[in-house]
Amino acid sequence: MRYISNLSLGFDRENRVNVTLRGADTIQSADAIRTELRTNPNVLGVSWATSRMGGNFPINVIGLETNEGVIEQTSVSHMGVGPDFIKVMGMELVAGHGPSDDVASAAAASDGPGGGPASRIREIVVNEALVRAMHWDQPIGKRFQLGQGPNGQSGTVVGVVKDFNFHSVREEVAPFAIYRQVEDFSRMPPVLRQHQERTMLLNIAGKDVRGTIDFVIRSIRSSSSSSTTRSRSFTWRISSSRA
Repeated sequence: MRYISNLSLGFDRENRVNVTLRGADTIQSADAIRTELRTNPNVLGVSWATSRMGGNFPINVIGLETNEGVIEQTSVSHMGVGPDFIKVMGMELVAGHGPSDDVASAAAASDGPGGGPASRIREIVVNEALVRAMHWDQPIGKRFQLGQGPNGQSGTVVGVVKDFNFHSVREEVAPFAIYRQVEDFSRMPPVLRQHQERTMLLNIAGKDVRGTIDFVIRSIRSSSSSSTTRSRSFTWRISSSRA
């Protein structure tokens, strides 16, 4: 058990705070919330993601280019992220760069199935497990394809991160992809908008943790667009990812 507790997860879990943002209005305030939080010198970094480490991650079959230039269908777990996600989580880039923070180049808002939120993905960052699974000699620049027809998406691999345990250290690390998430809830029915969730991730300094957490709570409350839902718009916890 001591070995497992001391095992590297491939990301930093010390002094990380997970904040669950609830409802489309609160999620779409994430940029404003991030700007406010970064005014506090004890908040060292802020990002967000569609899933939480140790939680559930979607798996989809996507087309990936082989060394021979052929598109091959491969099952990949994945996660949409906000700006500076790799840096905030303390992940290690082993090649290329992270998803562009210029969302115009990384993704463009697009209607999802049923008019729900989606992103037109142009760039992905993959883990070492996916590189091994594809036997890639040079992963950077490899093409990917998502779906077909007018709703199909395509782009290139722009980075590789060191393997990280997104589920459990007891499980072998599976192929994984990260992409820049662009939110668009404009055509989502109100009954579904209120049930949307995202995980905001904070890297905070080890001093005055209680005061920093109080500041985070006040900032998110003040940024929530609907005063009637502020009390339900978020929850927080000091992150200690499951091993």
